[in-house]
Amino acid sequence: MTSTTHDAEAWPALTQALADLEAAACDAIVPGELRPWCEAILPRMEDVSKLWKRQARHERGTRAQIVADDPALTPRVEALAEDADALGRTLDELLSRTRSMRRRDVVEAAGSAEPTESLEQVRRDVLEWIVSLRAHHGEVGTWLREAANRDRGVRD
Repeated sequence: MTSTTHDAEAWPALTQALADLEAAACDAIVPGELRPWCEAILPRMEDVSKLWKRQARHERGTRAQIVADDPALTPRVEALAEDADALGRTLDELLSRTRSMRRRDVVEAAGSAEPTESLEQVRRDVLEWIVSLRAHHGEVGTWLREAANRDRGVRD
């Protein structure tokens, strides 16, 4: 398995979905328009969630390949697995929080910043999650390449 195989399966579609989610999350949240903001971002989050689950399944095979190529990287692979699980849980939580915000019947005062504060936190968390996922993917690729190319002394 090569880094090309690592990227060839699920990542390209997820990359596009992440870009779409990032663009939507960068839109300002205007008081009085919380529900429309949520309704605009939720389908993108759901797309990312579906694609992340597919990528996570593919990544399990990639992690197994890393260990098969270089068993000394097992602790790194275990950390990657924990990170992948945490990313999935965080995305599920973000989806839940955004859905909850969409359903909330909040009476908003025109021009008030206060009603948007909790949704602004969701927005920041979504953007942080996107960066974390991209970094995680980069790590998986790095350790896959390292496993394939690592200098193992006399074994090489």
